[in-house]
Amino acid sequence: MTTPTKAGLFDLDLKAETAISQSPQPPQLNISFVPKPPDGTQVDFQVIRKAYDDLPGLLENWETVIVELTADKLAQHEKTPNPDNDSIFAFHTDFVSFCVKARIAQRARLLWERKIAPLVAQSEARLQTANSAARIHKGAPLYNVGLCCFVLGDFDNAYRFLAEAGIEDEKSGRGSRFNIVLGDHSLS
Repeated sequence: MTTPTKAGLFDLDLKAETAISQSPQPPQLNISFVPKPPDGTQVDFQVIRKAYDDLPGLLENWETVIVELTADKLAQHEKTPNPDNDSIFAFHTDFVSFCVKARIAQRARLLWERKIAPLVAQSEARLQTANSAARIHKGAPLYNVGLCCFVLGDFDNAYRFLAEAGIEDEKSGRGSRFNIVLGDHSLS
């Protein structure tokens, strides 16, 4: 799998080919990653053909890439802290969007909780050794994981994550902690 060279968000188009054949081969998936730069135009795409049975492996590879790219963004943030740097979690945001649409939201939630959140905690701890007030704004992934919990029917944790996203906004000076929970926020 080739990692994208341009920063941006990804759309994932997933189409199962339904051609009936006499072949014992499993059906094929046609998967396109389309980088979208900030201006919204599409610049390039690559098509990855995988057998349907390879979908779990494809998702694991995608998760690995997300963790690697997030770790790179965190390292950049440690070198040059920027309180308005929301692009750190853009790759996870894209994965959440796909997982919610594909009804596998638990994958995106677990990716955050098991792999990305520990990286963020370590990075934030390193930042705080130099400046005790330094922090990483985690509102977007917390909000996204809250949405995953909501879709999964786990309303207690959905509220908890959405409330934590609001607290992150308040700590970063982006408004009241209650705006997200009350629906008075651009994300809501």
